[in-house]
Amino acid sequence: MRFWRQLHDILRQPGAKAVMVTVFEVVGSSPSEPGTRMIATSDGEKFGTIGGGMLEWESQREARESLQGAPAKRCWKVRKLLGPDLGQCCGGGVTLLFECFFHADLKEVAQLAAAEESGSFTTACKIDAHGRLTRQISDRSARACTGQAALDLLDANEFSERFARTGAPLALFGAGHVSKALIRALAPLPFDITWVDSRAGIFPAVLPDNTTSLNSAHPPNVLSQVAADSMVVVMTHSHELDLELVENALTCPSFPYVGLIGSKS
Repeated sequence: MRFWRQLHDILRQPGAKAVMVTVFEVVGSSPSEPGTRMIATSDGEKFGTIGGGMLEWESQREARESLQGAPAKRCWKVRKLLGPDLGQCCGGGVTLLFECFFHADLKEVAQLAAAEESGSFTTACKIDAHGRLTRQISDRSARACTGQAALDLLDANEFSERFARTGAPLALFGAGHVSKALIRALAPLPFDITWVDSRAGIFPAVLPDNTTSLNSAHPPNVLSQVAADSMVVVMTHSHELDLELVENALTCPSFPYVGLIGSKS
């Protein structure tokens, strides 16, 4: 899920506010890892998950309550023992970081959303004595995110975060009615989709978080631009274009899957 883009969309309306809840530290067994996060709004909506159960339920409640008035701090931490405090059988302990965001934060959030759209990046974060978290983009390298934790503690109030698209890469060619249905089916699943079509105005106005649309005058050229381990799905409006895409995709041995919709002939 693209959390900064989701938060940006929430905060676009004047008066809008939301809380981002991040798993900050884990001791022992827990339902999620450091860097896992969710967004809760004042009207009860939730995006993402920190593992479900009572931990998530109580975190949503605290987030909503914090937005009912002016919060004493913009960010704060809460420590929970999953067994004694919440009755969960995981047996470990979790420290959660709560951050309040408002419409006035839109410019800052927009910068993070833009970095998220570009790919992987890291941030350097610090919580000051007044309960305000400052977050700066420190690295836009995809390599910085590979195989590492999403959140690294430096000390109690300084840490770094890593944001990366973690879904399996999939290149979908064609934006007809079957592709649109497929996009809806894949929306809740861990895929990072590049959706390609040559026709203007063919894509829906609103796309799932895991999908990026791309208009290309010659879609086969996109094959050289997508991730080398992408799954390739071909279902365009043109048999000739389908054939060219499949022929080109099959010459690339790194693609683990090439699929075509069509009749037996």
